Amino acid sequence: MSIAIPNFGEVKYSILAGFAFTMFYATASLFTGLLADSVSRVRMLGICSIVWSLTSIGIGLSTKFWELFMMRFLLGLFESA
Repeated sequence: MSIAIPNFGEVKYSILAGFAFTMFYATASLFTGLLADSVSRVRMLGICSIVWSLTSIGIGLSTKFWELFMMRFLLGLFESA
């Protein structure tokens, strides 16, 4: 990872692995549960699965730390569904 993103160290990895994913995953799971009760679950899971796959591709294509942070944020958000 440090070859693709300059100055990528343990602190930035811990931000990506901990805060960027876990906090948004835990928070969004509360709201996606409520959302699943009010909209079609099949449609919601279909859309979330597509966006989840796109964010996984975005993680592989990101070259800057902030891009990787946003992709991990979106991955946690859509994976919570």
